[in-house]
Amino acid sequence: MDAITPADASFPLAAEAPVVRAEGINFFYGHGESRNQVLFDNRIDIRPGQLVVMTGPSGSGKTTLLTLVGGLRTVQESGPRFNDPGNMGVRVACATLQVDEPLAAVIFSGALERHRGLKIVLAETGIGWLPYMLERMDDTYRKFLDAPDYWRSQRPLALTMAPSAYFRRQVWATFQTDLAGLRLLDTLGEDRVMWASDYPHADSTWPESKRAIEDNFKDIGAATRRRVLCDNAQQLYGLN
Repeated sequence: MDAITPADASFPLAAEAPVVRAEGINFFYGHGESRNQVLFDNRIDIRPGQLVVMTGPSGSGKTTLLTLVGGLRTVQESGPRFNDPGNMGVRVACATLQVDEPLAAVIFSGALERHRGLKIVLAETGIGWLPYMLERMDDTYRKFLDAPDYWRSQRPLALTMAPSAYFRRQVWATFQTDLAGLRLLDTLGEDRVMWASDYPHADSTWPESKRAIEDNFKDIGAATRRRVLCDNAQQLYGLN
């Protein structure tokens, strides 16, 4: 995997102190006999202005590193190590919530207004947080509209409708287990949501996916259940 260049690389780095620092990063991929370690006690220092590029196949540790960088979680040299239970708990618990800013950015930047055929899937993000985020973005949008004198002196907001309308036109989201989100499908729109197992990642419902589906969808009607589990993905990706 090509990942973040470690701090002791041979090329010069900016003199500023790191905005992200972590050490002792280990990551294991797979289950049972196929379980392998792919990150070995890595250390990361990212300084202001550095470009971070991560490529590699599934299971190479990209998500582990991306979550760390995206959340700007700094682990001090004298503090707890990255893979201590407390730090790992924070990373896993908050991982699905870190897409709020990218979602707001792609909508408020006007990208979906300019490119109406663009389709975006928020993969492995969960859905329970989305109803509030859509409400928050719509409220922000209304505040912009309520200040026309200010916006006449600025660049106009590049939107022609509420942010939630762009979401319902061009954005989908996937989840593994999300009881809260399934209770709010009427707010999200049942055509915007798809179930996924996240196999083969550690957060996957595999090999208990059938049980996870039964537990999460026990109060969901048959038509909605089929749409979320099957039809939405089939229509979006053109599957036969």
